[in-house]
Amino acid sequence: MSAFVAFWDDYFFEPWPAARLAAARIALFAVVLWHYKSFSFAAPGRMPTEFYEPVGAFLWFDWPQPTEWALNMVWMGFILAALCALLGFGTRKSCAASAAGLWILLSARYSFGKVDHGGIIMIFAMVLLAAGPSGAALSVDAWWARRKAAWQGNESVLEPLAPAGGYAWPVRLLLLHLALFYFFSGWSKVVASGFAWADGNALESYLLYRGVPLGVAIANVPLLCMVLSVSALAFELTFPVGVLIKRLRVLFLLGGLGMHLGIWWTMDIVFKQTMLTYVVFVDWPRLGLALQRLGRRTPKRATTLPEAPEALRPRST
Repeated sequence: MSAFVAFWDDYFFEPWPAARLAAARIALFAVVLWHYKSFSFAAPGRMPTEFYEPVGAFLWFDWPQPTEWALNMVWMGFILAALCALLGFGTRKSCAASAAGLWILLSARYSFGKVDHGGIIMIFAMVLLAAGPSGAALSVDAWWARRKAAWQGNESVLEPLAPAGGYAWPVRLLLLHLALFYFFSGWSKVVASGFAWADGNALESYLLYRGVPLGVAIANVPLLCMVLSVSALAFELTFPVGVLIKRLRVLFLLGGLGMHLGIWWTMDIVFKQTMLTYVVFVDWPRLGLALQRLGRRTPKRATTLPEAPEALRPRST
């Protein structure tokens, strides 16, 4: 039992620098603002009431069909909260407000059609960043706390933050959530169709149905369809094991991103929110240091002037 507890303690509370979690916050809300800056959520306010079947926030709180004005106001509040979260201004509150705003907006959209699960992991990431100390560094909150401490003469607050386990658990819990997301996707295939799903026929049929040129070319090679189906199912079912083994985490994350890109290029189905959320798992401070070292090791070309032609050289007397 002690080994089991020690394993999960090391997984969730591995010492991290505060800047790593803060960089994850900045990266996430940067892509959130980029993705949703011109996204229109007003359409549900114009839809006929007969098509309104509330889900999410509108089902939980028994809200009526939203108006265009209300949705535009929520969208503006969401963008403002996301900007504050990016800057680390009122970090916990702004992260939580962003999650709530996106939940309301997506709930309104899904109340009139297909319920998509792509934005759920992005909302969950915002919730975890709100719960964790993601504003302890690289934030307006941290800057103001240091300025205030300097005025009060509190030197302990001015010291650099040491790596601590409290900075790792939000990202690690999100990674575990992502692992279960993939696992149950694979498990549902096995429950519905058995392992026969991996014979390639299902993938071949769907590639032909979608009609993307690259997908059609793959569908014409049955052996390749079977190999891709087996690989996808094995990947989804083993993803939880992969993320729990430290040396395999990067490999499985790259595999997940590659799988989404493959689905995009062959079926024109884009899990954009899921792919964008992957920025949370990048160790941005470590990547920045690696790029700095690479730049220092790159030899600089010597700038030498070409020699003058023989006829133009001065003659010695």
